Amino acid sequence: MAIDPQRLEGLVASAHARLGAVERAGHDAVIACAPALRPALRRLLVGSLPEVAVLSYSEVTGAGVPIEAVGVVSDGAAIAS
Repeated sequence: MAIDPQRLEGLVASAHARLGAVERAGHDAVIACAPALRPALRRLLVGSLPEVAVLSYSEVTGAGVPIEAVGVVSDGAAIAS
């Protein structure tokens, strides 16, 4: 991913916050993303969130398991540019 370090930190912080909220609510969290982003996003998060599953949308929807979207991990500045 070609994003400056400050924006990457914002993305990781957003992931921590959202995943923490989901886990405090008593749910298992999975990050679903576009297939092309999956490898880069996993590499980005593995250092600080080694236990989180990062799956592509097709992997999530093809599993036949009920999924509830509870939030979006993003850094508004990274998306805007």
